[in-house]
Amino acid sequence: MGRKLWCLFVIALLLCASIHGADAKKKKKVVVEEEEAADEGKTVAEQSEEGDAEEKTTTKSSTADSEASEDEEVEPPAKSSKSLKKPSKVAKKAEEDEGEEKEESADADEADAAPAKKAKAAKKASDDEEEEADAAPAAKKNAVGEDEDASADKEDEEEAPATKKKSAAADKDKDEEGGDDEAAEEDKPSKSAVAKASAKEEESGDEEEAASEKVTATKADDDESADAKVDKAETKAGQVAVSKEPPQQSSATESPKVPATAWKSKNQTRDDIDPQGACKRDIKLHCQGISPGEAQLSLCLVFHIKNEKAGNEVATIAVSKKCRAEIRQFRSDMYRDLSMDKAMATACKADITKFCDDDFLYPEPGNIIACLREVKQVEKLQDACLAEVLRHQMEAADDFVMDPQLRELCSGEADRLCKGVEPGEGRVQNCLREHRTKLAWDCQAELFRQEVENADDIRLNVRLFQACLNDQRKFCADVKYGDARVKDCLEDHRLDAEFSPGCKTEFEKMMARRATDFRLDSRLRKYCKADIAEICYPDAEDISDVANYDAKVIQCLQDYRDELKDPKCKAQVHKLTEREIDIRFNKPLADACQADRTTVCKDAPDGQASVFMCLQDHMAQLKEACRNSVFEQLVRMAEDIDFKFPMKKACQSELNKFCKEVPHGHASRIKCLQDRIDDADFGEACRKEVQSDLVRSAQDYRLNYRLHKACLPDIQKQCMHACDAASANGTATCGGMVLKCLQEKKDKLESPSCAKEVESFSLIEAKDPLSFDVPLQTACKPDLIKLCPDVSRDHARTLSCLRTKREKLSTPCREEEMRFSIMEASDIRLTPSLMNACGQELQSLCRDAPPTEGQAFKCLQEHLEDVGMGAACKGEVNLQEARHASNYRLDVRVRTECEEDVTKYCNGVDAGQEGHALVLKCMVGSFKSLSSSCQSEVSYAVRMALFQYHKGAELTQPCDQAVEELCNTGTAASTPVKEINGAVIGVYGQCLVSQKRNRLPEDCRTLVKLVAKEGAYVGGTIDQNKLEETLAKLKELQEAAATTAGGGGMVVRHDTGLVISGWLAAAALAAVVVVSIAIGCAVYYKYFSPTRNYTLVVKSAPGATGV
Repeated sequence: MGRKLWCLFVIALLLCASIHGADAKKKKKVVVEEEEAADEGKTVAEQSEEGDAEEKTTTKSSTADSEASEDEEVEPPAKSSKSLKKPSKVAKKAEEDEGEEKEESADADEADAAPAKKAKAAKKASDDEEEEADAAPAAKKNAVGEDEDASADKEDEEEAPATKKKSAAADKDKDEEGGDDEAAEEDKPSKSAVAKASAKEEESGDEEEAASEKVTATKADDDESADAKVDKAETKAGQVAVSKEPPQQSSATESPKVPATAWKSKNQTRDDIDPQGACKRDIKLHCQGISPGEAQLSLCLVFHIKNEKAGNEVATIAVSKKCRAEIRQFRSDMYRDLSMDKAMATACKADITKFCDDDFLYPEPGNIIACLREVKQVEKLQDACLAEVLRHQMEAADDFVMDPQLRELCSGEADRLCKGVEPGEGRVQNCLREHRTKLAWDCQAELFRQEVENADDIRLNVRLFQACLNDQRKFCADVKYGDARVKDCLEDHRLDAEFSPGCKTEFEKMMARRATDFRLDSRLRKYCKADIAEICYPDAEDISDVANYDAKVIQCLQDYRDELKDPKCKAQVHKLTEREIDIRFNKPLADACQADRTTVCKDAPDGQASVFMCLQDHMAQLKEACRNSVFEQLVRMAEDIDFKFPMKKACQSELNKFCKEVPHGHASRIKCLQDRIDDADFGEACRKEVQSDLVRSAQDYRLNYRLHKACLPDIQKQCMHACDAASANGTATCGGMVLKCLQEKKDKLESPSCAKEVESFSLIEAKDPLSFDVPLQTACKPDLIKLCPDVSRDHARTLSCLRTKREKLSTPCREEEMRFSIMEASDIRLTPSLMNACGQELQSLCRDAPPTEGQAFKCLQEHLEDVGMGAACKGEVNLQEARHASNYRLDVRVRTECEEDVTKYCNGVDAGQEGHALVLKCMVGSFKSLSSSCQSEVSYAVRMALFQYHKGAELTQPCDQAVEELCNTGTAASTPVKEINGAVIGVYGQCLVSQKRNRLPEDCRTLVKLVAKEGAYVGGTIDQNKLEETLAKLKELQEAAATTAGGGGMVVRHDTGLVISGWLAAAALAAVVVVSIAIGCAVYYKYFSPTRNYTLVVKSAPGATGV
C-alpha cells in the first residue's frame, strides 16, 4: 500500500512540473511573437517547441516510414513577413490505444531525459549535428540528390546511436506496461523527477534569453539597404558565371555566426547549408571568412562551381560531388519556402504586400515566388526585389529543381526520361522538351510556363547566353539586359561575317522555337496584348497552357496587320514577317512543306531564303498543302521589300540611289524599283530580281499588294467569279484571270486608285506580254513552240511572229492575242515599239495630246509629213494604221463610237474573220444609216487608209486595180502630203479623187466618196461643181508641190494653217517686218506727229462773187 501511495505522489510531482514547464513555454512564445516579425529568421516559437520535438522523437514509432511522416507534419515553414501566409501548427497525432497513464509516463521520461540530453549536447555537438543533417534527407520523400544510395548507407551507419536510444525508450515503455514490475522500475527515476523538472524550467529560461539576443541580431540584419542587396544579387546571380573573384561578405551586412545547434532540430528552418556537413572541407577551401546564414555559404560555393565550369583560375580545387548534392538540395528546398530565403523575403516585402497578399491564391510560401515571377511580366517590381527574382530565375533556368512547381510536376518525368542527363545549364529542361509528347500535361504546362517567363532576358537561356557571350560583348556591349533587347541586337548582327558559328547555331534554334508560339516572343506578347484580345480573340481563346506549335495567333496578326492599332505591335509583326523568309522560322510553312522540301528542294541549303526561293520557283510541282502555304506567304511578303530578302540584298545600291526618300510599307519601295528598272544605271542583279518579282506577281492579283488593296471592292463587284476556274483546278493562284478582268472592265471601275493601279500593271505588262500576261502566255505557249521556235524571247519579235502567222494560230492563242492588241491600241504607252520609235515626236509635236483614246496616235498621223517626223516613226505609224484598218476593234475611236451600230448593222459578221476588215466594210456599206459620231470616225478611218495606202490592204483592196491603172504611171510623187478641204490624203488618194466617177470601180468609188468633208457629196451623187472646185484646188496644190519640190517642201498645209520653211520662210518674215514698220509709221504720223500750220485755199466757181 505504501509503495502505491509513493508512486502516486511521484506522479503528482511530475504532473506539476509538466504544467509549470508548459506555462513557461506559452509565456515565452507570446513575448517573442510580440517582439519579432514573422519573416525574421528562426522564431522563438520554434525554439520553444524544440522540447516538443525531442519529446516526439522519444515517443514516435520505430519504423522509418512513421518517422518521416511525422517529421513532415510538425515542420512548419516560417513566415517572412505579414504578407506571407503563416502556416498553422499541425497537432500531434495521438497514439492509438494509449491512455492517460502512458502519456504521463512519457512526460516523466522526457523530464528525466532533458538534463541528460543537455549535458550530452555540450560534449557531442558535432555528432548530433551530423545526425540531424543525415537524417533530414531520409525524412523527405522528394529529396533531390545524385548520390542517394551512398547517402542512405551513411545514414544507416550514423543513425545507429539514435536507434539504440529509441530502443531503450521503447523497452522502458514496455516495462512500464508490464504490470507487477512497473513500480519497481519507476522507483529510481522518481527520486530525481523533481530535480529534473526544475532543471528543465531553468533551461527554458536560458533558452528564452538566448532567443531574445538572437532576435536583436536578426533585426539588425534587416536594416541592410535595398541597393546593397540588388548589387549583391546581381553579382552573385547575374555575373557569377564570368566573375573571377568570389563574393565577399561586407562588414556592414555581415550575418552573425549561427550556432551549431541551429542544425540539430528537424523542426528548425535553416537559411544556409550545414558548415559541418558534406561541404565542410569545401567551405574551408573556398569560403573562409564567410559566416553561415542568409544562404551566404551556398552562394559562395555556387560561385566556385560556376567558375570551375567556366575554367576560371580562381576555381583551382573542384567542389566535391557530395557537397554539390547538398547545395542542390538546400537551394531547392530554399525556393520552396520563402522563409528560408531571407534576402528575397526582405527585398520583396513591399511587392509581396502589394501584389501577392492573398492567402487563398498563394497558400504556400513557395507560391509567393511564383506570384512575383508573374508580376514581373506585367508590372515593375522594386529594383531590389527584381534583382532577387532574377537571381531565382537564373538558378531555375540552370537547374529545374530550383523552380518549385517544375520540380514538383516534372521530377518523376525527369527520372523516367532523362535519367542520365547531368543537371545544370538547362540540360534537363531541354531533354524534357525533346520528349514533349511523352510528358504529362501538367509537366508540359510548367515547362512552357518557365520558357515564357524567361523569354525576355537572354541570361535566362543558359545555353544561348554562354554560346553568345563573346558576340554579345563584341556587338551589343552597350545594350542593357531585359525586354529582349540583347536578343534583338544579336539578331540584327546574326548575318554579319564576324558573328561566331556557335552563337549563330544556338540563336537560330531559339528563333525557330520562338516562331511556334507568340507567347515565346516577349515583345510581341507585350506590345500586341490589346490587339490580340480585340482582333485575334477566337484564336487566342483556343490557346492552352502548353505550347501550341501552330502559330495561329501569329498568322492572325500578320493577316490583319493593317488593322493593328498599336504602332509597336505593327513594328513587331513587321519584324516577325521579315524573319519568315527563312523556312526554319515559319512553323506552318515548314510543316506543310516537309515532304516537298526533301524531294523538290533537297539540295537547297538551310539558312536565309534558299529553301523558300526553291519552293516558290517550283510551285507547280508542290503538293497542294505546300503550294497553298507558299502562296499565303508570298501574299504576306508582297507588302514590303524587307520581306523579300533576295531583292533587298541585290538592290541595296539602287534603293539608296533612287528610292532613298521613299517610305517603307504599302510596297512603295518595290514600286519605286519597278518604275526605274529601265534606267541606264540600274544594276543588272537588281533588274533580274525585280523582273522575277514582276513575273511572279503577274500570276495573281493578290501578289500585287498595291493593286490588291486598291481594287478589292471592284474585284468583289466586277470580277467575283474570275478565279473560279483556277480554284476548281486546285491551283493556288488565279493565273492572271482577275487582272485580265480588271483590264477588260477598266472603264467600269469605281475606284480611281484601282484604275490607276490597273494602268500601272498594264504598262509593265506591255513591255513583255508573253512574260507578264499569264493568259496570253498560257494560250500561246504551244503556238510559239510550233510556229516560232527560233524567235528569241523578245516582245517585238515574238509578237510580230505570232501576228504575221495569225491565220495559223490556235483559237485560244488568236483570241488572247486579239485581246491584248485591243488593250494595246487603247493607250499609245502600251505599244513599246511605237513609243520607242516616236518618243521624240510625241514630245515635240503631240505634247498636249493625251495618250489614251487614240488621241496621241491621231496626232502622229496628222504630222506624218512634218519635217520633224523621223523615218522610224513614220514607218511604225504606217504599220499600226495598217493593223487598225484590218480590224475596227484595234481603232479605239471607231470601236467606242460605233459599238451600237456594229451590233445593229453588222452583227452577222463572222468573228473569226474580223482581221479582214469585214466590219469596217460593212459600216461603209451602211454609212447613211450610221449615227453621226460613228459616220465621222468611219470616214476618218477610210481617209487614213487611203492616205496611208498599202497595196493589198483589206479595206482599200477594191481600189488596187484603179491605182495600178490610173495612178501608178511613174510620175506620182513619193511624198503623199496634201489636203483637200481638211481631208488629208496622199498621192494615190489624190489620184483616185481626181479621177472621173465612171472610171473607178463601184466599191472603190464608195470609199472615195467618204474622203471629202461633209458637203462635198450631195446625196448619193457627186456635185460636179464642187468636185471641179476640189480638183482645181488639188491641181494648184500639185503645181505648188512640184514648184517647191526642189526646195525640200517649203510649204505644207495642215488643218490649223501653213508651215513655211527655207528661203520662203525668210522672205515671208522680211515681208512681215516691212509691213509692220509701214503700219507703225502710218500710225505715228497720223496720231503722234507734231501739228503743222497750213492755209486752206478754196477756189470759187466761175461767176461767183465773193462775200
